[in-house]
Amino acid sequence: MKLEKVLYTRSYLYFLVFFLFALLGFWFTYFTRLFDQENFRMHLHGISVFLWCLMLICQAYLIRINARPLHRTIGKLSYLLVPIILFSTVDLLHYIYRAVVDPDPFALLFVALVLNALVVFVLFYVLAIYNRKQPTVHARFMLCTVFPMFTPITDRIINIYIPSLLKNLPTLQVNPLSQ
Repeated sequence: MKLEKVLYTRSYLYFLVFFLFALLGFWFTYFTRLFDQENFRMHLHGISVFLWCLMLICQAYLIRINARPLHRTIGKLSYLLVPIILFSTVDLLHYIYRAVVDPDPFALLFVALVLNALVVFVLFYVLAIYNRKQPTVHARFMLCTVFPMFTPITDRIINIYIPSLLKNLPTLQVNPLSQ
């Protein structure tokens, strides 16, 4: 029981660390290129996922300080935010590959990873909302919503900050599979 208490009372810190890794992973591929984006799609996706991460931090902290009514109110915003994440991800993916007639296997792998991550994210979210009256189960499923985000973050961290690892990874059409 003591370990469980430590995990729950400090969960906002774990979400904060995750968020810092997300900032690190996307720093050079998105944040330093904010004004170089072709259109709104990348921004809508980036902002919505950014808000999701901030919401996880805030929600965990609100539970920590026993501010349950505010936690519930902010939680209701997720009913709007999750569909935006879903739409923006699919729309961005469609936009990126709209003109590709014969996609290469690496592009197909990327599409599969994104769609799988999106399905898992939505599944964990739905399970969290379904179990919202069971706080520990709800919290666990909300924690799980960050798992689909690990791959986009870690592959960027490896590619940008630890490129020496790339030579040890399997490849697909000469592309290292850092995912």
